[in-house]
Amino acid sequence: MRVALFLACLAGATASSANPLFKVVAAYEQTQFNRVGNGGTAVGFGGGGFDVAWSRDMGRVRIPTSEGTTVPGSVKVQGVNGSGVAVGYQDWDVPGKPTYRNAFVWDAVNGTRLIGDFGPYQSEAYGISDAGHIVGRYYGAVSAVPWMWRPGTGQEDLELLPGWTGGDAEFVNSSGLAVGTAYSATLPRTRVAWDPDGKIRVLAPAPGWRDFSVADLNEGGYMTGLSEDTVSQAFLRDPDGNYTVIQNPFNPAAWTWGVGLNNKNEMVGRFNGGNQQNRGFYWTAASGLLVIDHHLAPGSEGWEIRFAQDISDDGLIVGTGRKDGIVYGVVLQVVPEPSLALAPLAALALARRRRTR
Repeated sequence: MRVALFLACLAGATASSANPLFKVVAAYEQTQFNRVGNGGTAVGFGGGGFDVAWSRDMGRVRIPTSEGTTVPGSVKVQGVNGSGVAVGYQDWDVPGKPTYRNAFVWDAVNGTRLIGDFGPYQSEAYGISDAGHIVGRYYGAVSAVPWMWRPGTGQEDLELLPGWTGGDAEFVNSSGLAVGTAYSATLPRTRVAWDPDGKIRVLAPAPGWRDFSVADLNEGGYMTGLSEDTVSQAFLRDPDGNYTVIQNPFNPAAWTWGVGLNNKNEMVGRFNGGNQQNRGFYWTAASGLLVIDHHLAPGSEGWEIRFAQDISDDGLIVGTGRKDGIVYGVVLQVVPEPSLALAPLAALALARRRRTR
């Protein structure tokens, strides 16, 4: 019971830590990790023209084409879910066509498979939910067409805004909510959402903004991304369309960019750290913006975290870092601040002293 009590206290301290530390747990040269799933699988570019997946169990592995070849530059992985299933698109040679593009799905057990029935059209997959929804676009006869693959029902085209000729779907959650962009040759680019019933609606920017881009969507319908205004800034958008702006803490006139968001509304991204140098950040409503470089855990000193690209629910952060002049793709683990980590030990010691009196 004492052990159970101690573990419960430690878990509570980790969850409530307002100023966590960040520990580098993996690093690879010539690699850029872009996304991480809640199951701990990260994906990204692996150098030498190959895209890769990583987890603690399997290390770093190449993602091959569906034909079993590994032609440099042929695979572009875009997203991964909590089951370690990744999606993207591959370029391959087809007789009579110099390059042909197909959406794919990959996992460590089943390998790479093409998805969808797009007829003669080239296709791309961008996002996958933990429930298995997949979204992307294909190049139709007139313009790009947004699509979704739903578990149990398969692939379908998504609705277009009246008057717009095309679009793409970029992110999706397990309810079937998707977000993306509507395009037209004569009308402005417009951010849109498809509700779980398939109906399309316009996502309005915050008052005074010219536009904005979405970089991630979580299970609660919250989004993060980049405003397009006089100063581009990171934001958290709630399901009702309210925006929380995350400013650069060192220079409000310099940019910030929210790139990854988990289901706890923990955000990661990058900001202008001076002289246009990127620096990775972590943000919550409780902590505000923390510069990852300033909160590295013991044993991870000396790293410069340039990009923070995504964060899982259990605190894995992926991005790009530099150490001793060499650039790496990095995986970091969020750990509690020392004062909170030691609090359960102090409480347990105090309880023991009281019992011996």
